[in-house]
Amino acid sequence: MNVDEVVKLVYAFGITGSVVGVSIFLMRLLDRLTRRMDEMERITENVGEISEKVSANMDLLEESLEIFTGITRKLKYGLIDPLSEIFSLVRIIKGIIAGLGGREGGRFQKKKNKNEETDKNQEDLDLDKN
Repeated sequence: MNVDEVVKLVYAFGITGSVVGVSIFLMRLLDRLTRRMDEMERITENVGEISEKVSANMDLLEESLEIFTGITRKLKYGLIDPLSEIFSLVRIIKGIIAGLGGREGGRFQKKKNKNEETDKNQEDLDLDKN
């Protein structure tokens, strides 16, 4: 064996080692890629399950809101509207009684003259200054 043949053998081993190294690198890269694809598959399955649960919760929430609005409508039409009509009738009667008896709001009203009002306003201004 001469030097040229030894050099050729060293090159051959070097190239073979490089090819083996690149092959191992590519195998690891493909392994990582397949793992990531499996993870993405699991993630999409989980997202699908979550969206199904959210959809079920939204349906439950919609049903609950329909029940609540039905109850509030029944309360409004069955309780609040009749009570407001009764109270409006009471206000009308109160106004009639106040008009007849000289009372307003259940208290006797005394007409103030202008001098009393200006005295009251002056007292309020004096208190504000102190």
